[in-house]
Amino acid sequence: MLDKSKNIMVVIAHQDDETIGCGGTISKLSSQGKNIYVVFMTDGSTGYTEENQAEDIVSIRKSESYSACSMLGVKDVMCLNNPTQRLTNSQPNFHMITELIRKIKPEIVITHSHEDQHRDHRTTFEIVKEATWKAGESSLPELGKPHQPHALLTCEVSDVIKNPSVYVDIGNHFDDKMKAFSAYDSQKEIVKKYKNFMNGISLVRGFESGCTRAEAFFVEKTYKADH
Repeated sequence: MLDKSKNIMVVIAHQDDETIGCGGTISKLSSQGKNIYVVFMTDGSTGYTEENQAEDIVSIRKSESYSACSMLGVKDVMCLNNPTQRLTNSQPNFHMITELIRKIKPEIVITHSHEDQHRDHRTTFEIVKEATWKAGESSLPELGKPHQPHALLTCEVSDVIKNPSVYVDIGNHFDDKMKAFSAYDSQKEIVKKYKNFMNGISLVRGFESGCTRAEAFFVEKTYKADH
């Protein structure tokens, strides 16, 4: 599925979610010449651990995300700049993701699981699921020509997927994932916790799939492709 795709679009709530959930996969696919696009739904405005960071945190998080995504080989990074912790399933957000899908034309879209505890994660999932379907319809022509992705996948960020349906061997790309995550220096209070999570879950998923380390995904929906 992923290895046969040319364009992959990762739509994620917060800066660093892309690295936690699928950083190894991004690194692996980009090294194979595939085009990876990352879209952040929020601006990172609450992602500070020290009060003196509050004023500059949005620009800090943006810079960190560009550095991390560059290390992973991402082709382009976009941010919709919704306020963190206050993301809503609004028509403008739905239309923007629909328009981006039609513009980028990904075969695969990756986002959060609907079972995640974080409200922004669940809201992102709701927006992306509807937009992935709507992008293939002929309605809303002002948002571009229809394009139907092959599948919508969800990844593991802060909550594990109960029954993964796709595993990606990231044994040769785990170090890339960890180096990219280190770019998020403003999150140093939680970096160690998530490094432990990424280390542990990659070993578990590797054991389940017969390799050293892996990332797991759930195929939320497949579609009849238009190409």
